[in-house]
Amino acid sequence: NGQFREDLFYRINILNLELPPLLYRNKDIVLLVNHFIKHFCKAFNRKMPVVSPEGLNLLQNYHWPGNVRELRNVVERLIITTAGDQISYFDVLDILDELSGNNLQLNPADSSQSNSLIDQEELRLILKILEKTGGNRAEAARQLGISKTTLWRKLKNVNTISS
Repeated sequence: NGQFREDLFYRINILNLELPPLLYRNKDIVLLVNHFIKHFCKAFNRKMPVVSPEGLNLLQNYHWPGNVRELRNVVERLIITTAGDQISYFDVLDILDELSGNNLQLNPADSSQSNSLIDQEELRLILKILEKTGGNRAEAARQLGISKTTLWRKLKNVNTISS
């Protein structure tokens, strides 16, 4: 509004720090993810899970409009919602996809991931567990160490591919 005294601005404008957004510091993401995992595992008294390389790649290639605060919230949510000793690509994908309103945007550098194709071995395992549990998806997800949402997404992708 032009109401700030110019002389006061120059008194307090001693040092300017330019910090690029997280989007341009994807090497920092690995360090921050590890830091936040340790922090939240200690806070929630949980065993530290390992982030799969594919999951880490996805985190590094997300556009992070909320910068470090958004990354912190995503890692906290991963620690709360992930069962088992590993945070998978699909665990990360579920959360990022939901945060982006099912309009997930990745950096152009993410050419190594395909969001729609599922490895045939993984599919066989899912179908075997579903058969073993009599089609009980909640129990199948528990046995697979993934969330029900992740199982639903994998099955949805299979149906999309086969139709």
